[in-house]
Amino acid sequence: MDYHFVLQSAVERLWGARRAEPEALAALEVFALLDLDLMEAAPHAVSFKTAATAVKFVQVSSVPRLIALLEREGAFGEALAVARRLVRFGQGENVVVRLEEKARALVTEAAAQGGSA
Repeated sequence: MDYHFVLQSAVERLWGARRAEPEALAALEVFALLDLDLMEAAPHAVSFKTAATAVKFVQVSSVPRLIALLEREGAFGEALAVARRLVRFGQGENVVVRLEEKARALVTEAAAQGGSA
């Protein structure tokens, strides 16, 4: 779990530095994706099991931070792909639904204007 918390902490520090150092956002994306890759490769790094419950995953902040950033930048497809990967860990289901609705609305709007999304 240590690697996860190092990556998550780096994402939060980079987010805090974004106004003074806009290039920090590129590094934020790298670290958040590394954190997600770690979660997928070693789910035990972000989970715990108690006697009374099944495996539970820790609440992750790095990946939702990236999803929000991608969405703000208009990269809905990328944001949705990352959010879908996070669902496996019991997080982001509502974000997936919201982004799918937004994507459908954009396709509908583009079709109404005679273009493509």
